[in-house]
Amino acid sequence: MNYVLYTDGACPGNPGPGVGGIGVNLILPEEFNLADRKISKGYHQTTNNRMELRAGIEGLRLARDSMKAFGRVRLEWLTDSKYVADNIFNVHKWSKG
Repeated sequence: MNYVLYTDGACPGNPGPGVGGIGVNLILPEEFNLADRKISKGYHQTTNNRMELRAGIEGLRLARDSMKAFGRVRLEWLTDSKYVADNIFNVHKWSKG
């Protein structure tokens, strides 16, 4: 069983700051017989990178909450953001400054 997480964030007119938004779609395994979980939000005074990261954070929270309810499964995360894909596993380095 796999969860599939799609995330995207955007801010037209980047490098902003401007108006941006996020979209998240968590596809649950068919065995759960439940609708996919989705989030969309808009933000003011933001940038493209912030929106891409926010989409990832919201998506991971959604996946975490679903795993609490339905048990652990494999998570496949798809993003079009090179920034997110290249840096998501280096979060511990960010916190060290």
